[in-house]
Amino acid sequence: MSYFDRLRSMKIPSICKIVGNVFILSPRLALSVVMPVLLAVPLAVRASVATLWPATTVACDSVVSRLERLSGYVVDEQLELVGRLYALAKASPEVKAVGWRALYWDAVSKQDRKQTRQALALIRRAEAAVDRKRFEYDYRRIRRSRMLFELGAKNDLYGLYSAQYADLDYFTGVGDKKGMGNCHLMIGKVLIDIDEPLRALGENEKAVALFRESDTPALVASAEMNMALCHLRLGEIGRGLAILERLENGDVARSNSFFRATAMLNISYAYSQTGKDCPYRYIKGMEEYSRKGSNAYLRNMCNVNVASWLYRNGRNAEAMRLLSETLDYAYANDLDAWRENCYLGLAQCLIGLGDSLAAVVYFQRYADLVDSLRFSGIKVKILRDEEAGRIRRFDEAMQAEKAEAQLRYMYILAAAALLLLVLGAVCLWYWYKNKRGKMRLLEEQMENERRRLAIEAQNRKIAISTIEMEEKNNTLRHIGSMVDDAKGKNEIGTAVAGRIKAQVKVHLDTDMGWDTFRRTFENVYPLFFKRIKAAHPKLTEYDVRLCTYIMVGVDNKQIAMLLNVLPESLKKSRTRLRKKLGISSDVNLAEYLRTFNA
Repeated sequence: MSYFDRLRSMKIPSICKIVGNVFILSPRLALSVVMPVLLAVPLAVRASVATLWPATTVACDSVVSRLERLSGYVVDEQLELVGRLYALAKASPEVKAVGWRALYWDAVSKQDRKQTRQALALIRRAEAAVDRKRFEYDYRRIRRSRMLFELGAKNDLYGLYSAQYADLDYFTGVGDKKGMGNCHLMIGKVLIDIDEPLRALGENEKAVALFRESDTPALVASAEMNMALCHLRLGEIGRGLAILERLENGDVARSNSFFRATAMLNISYAYSQTGKDCPYRYIKGMEEYSRKGSNAYLRNMCNVNVASWLYRNGRNAEAMRLLSETLDYAYANDLDAWRENCYLGLAQCLIGLGDSLAAVVYFQRYADLVDSLRFSGIKVKILRDEEAGRIRRFDEAMQAEKAEAQLRYMYILAAAALLLLVLGAVCLWYWYKNKRGKMRLLEEQMENERRRLAIEAQNRKIAISTIEMEEKNNTLRHIGSMVDDAKGKNEIGTAVAGRIKAQVKVHLDTDMGWDTFRRTFENVYPLFFKRIKAAHPKLTEYDVRLCTYIMVGVDNKQIAMLLNVLPESLKKSRTRLRKKLGISSDVNLAEYLRTFNA
């Protein structure tokens, strides 16, 4: 039993009674005997702590300090240091702080390696073990990391965003620049996900400055890589590529193969945006990581990029080997989107090798999978748009709250001034009235924005029902044409081609798209067709169909696909429609059509 356990087991109230009685009966005895005993207690406590704490804690602090420096790296030294923490915790079980620190850093290491499930289990154990009162900062840090792991696993962008702002206030209060930088870094990632790269660039620039002040080079490099992605999203390909190439040649990349492989993947993406081939040395680097990298997820991403390069250069057999490995990984980890790319890539490689019959099998698997993935992709996009709307409303609420806080502050000043000078109070009252008017105007603008977002959400839901079906039909038509080409070249037999064409025909639906869209549209806007026909009886069924697509916000490329016309023909159709409706070119056509839904 440790000294602290023995101290807790002592009957303190009884001892206090004895000491009190001694003081009452014999003050001299109390001063000569009891006082030395009481003075010896702190010395005993200090001696007991000294026997346990320094020997263990100095070593623990040294390991944790090194792990802090490695924050953001994915290297084997992380695992070695975590193992040393576990060994220290096992050697000194009395020092609980070493145990939960080992759990925390083990969780961080696994999260860096995309092992989210194991990381969550470990960090929950660490959170339950930490002493919240004695180690408040560590507890908040562990709790924050646990929340981020959970929100990241659920892809809850709004939860991540709002949690970062809450933690940013705390880290700013305690002066933790690394914590503040991490908050700005995560806010930047969320803004990239909701397609606001300009704001994300500003957040990552703040993160870079804070990480440099806290001397964490790996996190500086991570934030700079996000800055490069922001430049790519903004169309500034040259600036983004320059940052990525500098990072790939930097100190962090030389000591961290995970970071270097990530940089090369992003460089490959940047070159694809320019339409140029990625230089071979980056392909070679990704190929090396795909063979011996420490992170399975990133290793398979490199596989896909290298396989694509091999296919474009006619090395189909080598590309098939890499795609087959990635397909196994995708099956094991339920990565359906990866399976889709692997199926299509394998089919194209088999065609390049002349094995069209085997390619048809992969094309069939691709066709079976593509429908569900298209629907899932549309669903994810809708959810992502809703998350973006919630984040924008959160920003608006924060701005309104700041304005309201400022208003309350000024109201207090006005009340204080009223006690000193009546004239000053009157002046402040007029200012306050003007401020309230601006607040009402801001609230009205926020309400209009909420209504606009609600209308856009309705329009997206209406458009999905047709776009999804039309994309499926286009995919099936493309497969049918490929089968016809293969049959014409005698690459597959007539019987096989017939069976494939029959399957395509079974799943091809050319007539239900408009009917399904119209039923959905009428459920949301029941009076639109009646009102527009009454106002413009000369409109044809084609014109009315075009009106509905324009009203719900479908872009010209998708409208041309849905109406099966060329983009040039669609422009002429829109011009004729304006003439029939009697509106000039400076009138917004979509806004005009929405008036029939009032």
